[in-house]
Amino acid sequence: MKDIRYLLSIKELWDNPASDQLAKRAYEMLDSERKRKLEGIKAKKRYAECLGGGLLLQLGVQELYREKSGVHKEGNGNVEAAGTESVRRLTISQALSVLGEPMEITYTYGAKGKPFFQDIPVFFSLSHSGHYVCCVFSGQEVGVDIQYRTPLTSDRIVRRFFAEAERRLWENCSSTEEAEKLFYRLWTRKEAYGKLTGEGIAKAASVDVLTGDSLSVRWEDYEILDGYQLAICKRIREKE
Repeated sequence: MKDIRYLLSIKELWDNPASDQLAKRAYEMLDSERKRKLEGIKAKKRYAECLGGGLLLQLGVQELYREKSGVHKEGNGNVEAAGTESVRRLTISQALSVLGEPMEITYTYGAKGKPFFQDIPVFFSLSHSGHYVCCVFSGQEVGVDIQYRTPLTSDRIVRRFFAEAERRLWENCSSTEEAEKLFYRLWTRKEAYGKLTGEGIAKAASVDVLTGDSLSVRWEDYEILDGYQLAICKRIREKE
């Protein structure tokens, strides 16, 4: 299957006079497990991130079922080219406008806590940062990470999480701007790899993500929003 990629703006959930009403509408579209997760979240931004992730899971699963049944539903939102494929950018209102009746989704979890659909033969990965939530659906295991770029105030993370070749490349950057862009390109790759494997950033710190040759994975790097960096990681199949 061709990957399905969504980028959802969640600003409406706190930057809108009708944000409470919008959040209630969005909540009603979620599956039971996502609703249970929301019950324990008090921080408004974290609530919006979890709510947005739940909407994208519903949107992707419903689109997959519509595709399987041959039903097409026209929706709002912008499709923006990025890397080798495309990302569909939506707001909360636009997502709600194309969603049908909520579907019950059952999850299972790997040994390290990585989530999978229990009854749907599709893989997914979620990430959030700043005002956005990203979700990728794929026919193979996948990891995604999005980061809002903020100025680096120290090299602590580089020293702790970057492999030797990565540190050398970062140290040889000719400007602060170049160093910042390289840092987030490598950091999102590491996070996406950690999500692919289910082992998290701690494991990814020990690997060199400049090429991924020894890891048998490939990345797609995205700079589709001002100030944001996104990476998608998948294993290289034999035919590739």
